[in-house]
Amino acid sequence: MTITHQEEQTEEVVPFRVITGGKEPPKKGDNWLGKLSLWTYFVAMNETLSPIDAFLYQIVDKQTNCSWLRLIQHDKESVNWVPNEGFSDRFTLLDIIEKGEDVRGGGTNPDRRLEVVENIEQDDTMA
Repeated sequence: MTITHQEEQTEEVVPFRVITGGKEPPKKGDNWLGKLSLWTYFVAMNETLSPIDAFLYQIVDKQTNCSWLRLIQHDKESVNWVPNEGFSDRFTLLDIIEKGEDVRGGGTNPDRRLEVVENIEQDDTMA
């Protein structure tokens, strides 16, 4: 005589749901870079890129939605345009070293901006 035990199998139905995230960091909504004035030196860090490194930046030029930042790192410097909101979402402002001001009172100072870029280019050719 053979006894068979038949297990009852049940299937759980899990409702479909959309999982968001994973591609972009969540927006903080605080556009702190857009609030800083021209020629300001500040320290910021991106915990995703490097959880222990903070970098010194200077705002060399500003437009409505973007800023031209000079990154000062060890003995090298570079300048890049960055979107204010995107940079503010990805980087945390740690400290303002020196508040800047536009001596011309209303626009960017192209002579000073070009002087910064020329100095960086000269340093690159000497290295």
